[in-house]
Amino acid sequence: MIKVTPLGLDEDIARITVAMRRGRDMTPLMQRISGILGSGIERNFEAEGRPKWPDLAESTKKARARRGKWPGQILQVSGHLATSVQEFFSPTRAGAGTNKIYAAIQNFGGTIIQHPRSQKVYFRANEKTGEIGNRFVRKSKSNYSQWATSGERRITIPARPFAQITEQEIREIETATADFLTVR
Repeated sequence: MIKVTPLGLDEDIARITVAMRRGRDMTPLMQRISGILGSGIERNFEAEGRPKWPDLAESTKKARARRGKWPGQILQVSGHLATSVQEFFSPTRAGAGTNKIYAAIQNFGGTIIQHPRSQKVYFRANEKTGEIGNRFVRKSKSNYSQWATSGERRITIPARPFAQITEQEIREIETATADFLTVR
């Protein structure tokens, strides 16, 4: 789990902590804050970043186009990441996040290292000429196989921070906190 505490909310967090220590039930406020955070993440996906995320590599666009997934949205090939975002709250916490294993590298960026590997690849050779075809086939359809080795491959993913909030959400949280703490 990655925990991010937004900057600029220190005063609100202190006020909430004092109210909790005095025995005030903060569940309604935490529910409201989790809604604000979830809505902010949803707006990030809709706008493709606030500020805008880096564009996709041309090779990624071409690969997506071959699969019929481009043009499209940057982080929404299948929509699984965006739809996996869940809001959560308790009397003492509020948040929104995802359980997708690849979410962190999409949000923060980084380098994926694919280690060297060997595997058997299968082809269909022309039975009359013996010439090997240039297409991979399933093992059951092949009549020729050979070992292939690929070297290490590094893929750099730029940061596309979808799980961040903007000044808009900070203002909404400040307003919700002030409204909640002034109303008894």
